[in-house]
Amino acid sequence: RHPAQLPLRVAALNRLAERYSVLGEPEKARVAARESVQYAARILDESEKAIALARTSGVYQNLGFELEQTERETLRTILRRASW
Repeated sequence: RHPAQLPLRVAALNRLAERYSVLGEPEKARVAARESVQYAARILDESEKAIALARTSGVYQNLGFELEQTERETLRTILRRASW
């Protein structure tokens, strides 16, 4: 994927997660949200990454999702890289 498309991909997955939730498909919503975190982690521009993660956080909060272990590890990796 082209790096410039990653924020758009995150936004689309967030929207997809919300729609799946409305349609009563919580498992599909969860998969879309998880993919959103994975794509957000690959965004190179730090400000774009922060925006994508903030929006994804809102989706998690609105849908009542808890972070899974793999998502926590992804976020820890992002934080470690940002602190360098």
